[in-house]
Amino acid sequence: MTISIDFYEGAYGATLRIKLHEVRDLETVVEMFSALAAGRKLTIDLLEDCSAQVTGISNFTLLRVRKPLEKRLRVEGSLDQEAEVVWEATSEEWENCLGLTNAFKIERSGHQYLTAEGVDDALVVLSFREG
Repeated sequence: MTISIDFYEGAYGATLRIKLHEVRDLETVVEMFSALAAGRKLTIDLLEDCSAQVTGISNFTLLRVRKPLEKRLRVEGSLDQEAEVVWEATSEEWENCLGLTNAFKIERSGHQYLTAEGVDDALVVLSFREG
């Protein structure tokens, strides 16, 4: 795998950048979001399931929930210590993430913002074949 996840202070505050470099990495993330959207999985340990290179976090869990939450992404810890991240979303919200991720199959490179700036504890940016 060539997936890397970096937690840093970005232009819009705390940022988790998930960088995908290869088509197989994109397919891995598409399958994860698809499994959560369809209810085939209720919990995914992102670090364990995709064997990513990680900077700044010790745990990153994706959860499928039944009811929408105002704050979907929570970070326990800070930028100067390894943080634990929990990202909770409904089936419909995971479906939306899946749609944004599938756009890379057409665009072939770029990035998408998957969480809400100013609401969630960090902004998740999914990047495909960018620097």
